[in-house]
Amino acid sequence: MSVYRLVNVHNDLNGYNQLVRLYEEHKEDLFETIELELAQWFDANLSAVLGAILDRFKDEGLNSVEFVSIMPGIQTVLQKNGFLAFYGYAQLYDTH
Repeated sequence: MSVYRLVNVHNDLNGYNQLVRLYEEHKEDLFETIELELAQWFDANLSAVLGAILDRFKDEGLNSVEFVSIMPGIQTVLQKNGFLAFYGYAQLYDTH
């Protein structure tokens, strides 16, 4: 299975289309490991949308999800908001 790369995901049509394509490309997968890369930028509030998609993959098809590459800045933000805690990352305290 190839790595699915989400690049520069903002609250705009392009960002939502990337998430929709992720879902469309993997909605029929069964017993697969879905490998993701988050590159350049990822709006933190979209972690709820990404989380819903990934939960569906895991629940419906008994798939697993693995983040193979996350840009350091993105990783820090998603650890602070608790999103990555569901995928084995430590949650970071947010001082802001």
